[in-house]
Amino acid sequence: MKYFFAIIYFLLPLLVQAQKFSVVRKKEGHLVPATVQDFKTERLSSSNVLVTWHTGLILNGNGFELERKLGLNGDFTSLGSFPLKKAGNNSDIMDYQFNDANNYSGTSYYRLKQKDGKGNIYYSIALKVPGIDKR
Repeated sequence: MKYFFAIIYFLLPLLVQAQKFSVVRKKEGHLVPATVQDFKTERLSSSNVLVTWHTGLILNGNGFELERKLGLNGDFTSLGSFPLKKAGNNSDIMDYQFNDANNYSGTSYYRLKQKDGKGNIYYSIALKVPGIDKR
């Protein structure tokens, strides 16, 4: 079993690049708990933003937290937690989505936060969504 994880550790970056995943950043010496595919945001209306993503390979993941920041100033705040739909190590693709009641006139930023079983925290890239007056 330890050889399986050693192989995954060395091949994961190659697999990620080959599949063009939008991957959460990894810390030095730590595996990313889950690869994220197709992390997207879309303003559906003046008061609604749809956030979607899919998981690929999951290793020791505990789920996701979706965070949002309004404008460039301030901090990201949590919009909610999303446990993994299938626990344990697996490679099943799982779909997630969240409808955010967002009527902010400026640019909003969304990112995913993950925590592994050892407490290490990982963040996705932040995606920006234009405000209601900039669509």
